[in-house]
Amino acid sequence: VEGSLHEYSVHAVVDGDGVLHSVEPHPHSLPYDECPSAAAKAQRLVGTPVDELRTATPANLRGVDHCTHLSDTLRGLADVRVLGASVL
Repeated sequence: VEGSLHEYSVHAVVDGDGVLHSVEPHPHSLPYDECPSAAAKAQRLVGTPVDELRTATPANLRGVDHCTHLSDTLRGLADVRVLGASVL
């Protein structure tokens, strides 16, 4: 049997200047009570240039305000501009 311990889907919009315009994490399978509340706290990152998300995410989401797996996903958005440029 396969299962998932931590699972989020994240919908994010980045504007033409590379700034995070919106972020909507959707919690799915999560093991701890704190994990779902981390999704709402991701809004703190709106307005951040995506290039800065690797450092801005841990600076803004700490302790019980974050879920490690969601934070990993949000930090990964720092590559969006590079990836987008390669497909255009």
